[in-house]
Amino acid sequence: MPYIAPPPSFWRERYASVSAAEFAERQPCREYAERPLRLLLIGHNPSEHSWNSGVGYSNPSNRFWPLLREAGILPADWRAGEPVEALCNNAPGELGIGITDVLCAPGSDAQEFGRVAMRAARDGTDEVPGLFDRLAAHTRRAGAPPRLVAFVGKRQYGMLFDSPLKKVPSGVQTVLPPRWPLDPSTEVHVLTSPSGRAAVPPAERLAEYQAVAAALHAIEWPLR
Repeated sequence: MPYIAPPPSFWRERYASVSAAEFAERQPCREYAERPLRLLLIGHNPSEHSWNSGVGYSNPSNRFWPLLREAGILPADWRAGEPVEALCNNAPGELGIGITDVLCAPGSDAQEFGRVAMRAARDGTDEVPGLFDRLAAHTRRAGAPPRLVAFVGKRQYGMLFDSPLKKVPSGVQTVLPPRWPLDPSTEVHVLTSPSGRAAVPPAERLAEYQAVAAALHAIEWPLR
């Protein structure tokens, strides 16, 4: 099953939409079945704010959700004016956009998680399955892998390699990590983090997200 943080936290993976009751009660998604996604967004790890709220990138200071809207990944008229909780909970079923993180552990500074922690997040521990296992399990449940995967940040992608990459280019990736669990037909993008700590000109960052939006909208939805 998709990972759900233990109480009192609310953070969870979203490969399918989550009803308001399931979210409030920290229950597995029963109302909506998983199906192939157009896009899966993979962050580094939930911030303390997101871990507690259950909503990815929920801190009002984070540019993630406004950037998705500005780039066109989220249609301008889709749930306009609604809180990010509604966007996060309904994007998988209504838009085919899922969201997870490499690490299922809270922390507001990515640098706090060293190579050992990142390797454990990739390969799994006794408490939490690794990212690769979680992606493979979603593919089995949905019947097909996501058409697109976008890593929201460069560090987590580079850490998936046995020897972490010193430099990760933005855009479509031609070199995938060893034992990558998804089908080669899944297009993998790496995006600059929406965090203000990422020293990239706003126009350059926006262009990266717009490229994902263009690839996304080229995929018919719902998938047939």
